[in-house]
Amino acid sequence: AELVRDDYRLQFVDRVAVKGKKKALKLYGVLGPNGDPIDAQMEDCLEVHEEACKAYLARNFSEAQRHFQRCLELQPEDVVPTIYLERCEIFLQKPPPEEWEGVWVAEHK
Repeated sequence: AELVRDDYRLQFVDRVAVKGKKKALKLYGVLGPNGDPIDAQMEDCLEVHEEACKAYLARNFSEAQRHFQRCLELQPEDVVPTIYLERCEIFLQKPPPEEWEGVWVAEHK
């Protein structure tokens, strides 16, 4: 991400680790070249997504759900909010361990 951040607009997507590995990778979506205009609805979605991720990482899963649901309303074709909504539901039922740092462990390589 650092190599292209100056040239492209990025959106944080996730922190994942492959099962059995300790090091997590940060995943970003490329939204387009920097300087290209984006519509107001997408701009709103990006702001709400950022708030949703902050709530998620702070373990405030109910608040994160509300924000991710709003993202889905603004950008229905985006699969990222749906994934996070499912995770929030899981974590509301069974919270992650205290040492959790927001990393999702992928079960399959």
